[in-house]
Amino acid sequence: MGYNMPGYDATNFSLGPAIVKIGAIGATPSIDLGAVEEVSFNLEQEGADIEQGSPKELIEVLPSRVTASLTFRGIEWNKDNFMYGTGGGNTDATKFYFGGSPTKAKYALQFEHSVLGSGNTFTGRLWKCVPEGEFPITMGEAVHTFEMTFRVLRATSNWRSETIGGRDDVNSYLELEEIAAP
Repeated sequence: MGYNMPGYDATNFSLGPAIVKIGAIGATPSIDLGAVEEVSFNLEQEGADIEQGSPKELIEVLPSRVTASLTFRGIEWNKDNFMYGTGGGNTDATKFYFGGSPTKAKYALQFEHSVLGSGNTFTGRLWKCVPEGEFPITMGEAVHTFEMTFRVLRATSNWRSETIGGRDDVNSYLELEEIAAP
């Protein structure tokens, strides 16, 4: 038997990507972005050090910046995904047009991932997002990929039209819910 073996529950282990959906702000996203690889959900909270005394000692760390983003690589050639991933452009029946727009489109995103062992589903609801700006297309010997990153913006309402993110309200970026398997 090994040393320093932590306690664990193998039903909480999981493999595979997530299902990513996109749509208009204010409504539950319904457009499935198709097959994706390596979905990465990033939450970051930077802190401001508060020091007092002589010599100064760290007495508190207060949040000074909160950010969230969702990054993934699509593997299906779909010109509409080019538009979503860049936050601009237009499509018609056969073409994708890009460039010259002074604004970026904003979207609502949702990702769903079922945990392999337990069958529980984690659903992330990102109320309001903007594409990062870069949309690298990688073509090589492996499956060709389209990387997309969406930065989460502060929102004032969720998809149930409930007000969030008021002056004194926090948690205005996203919601992550675990739903137990039936």
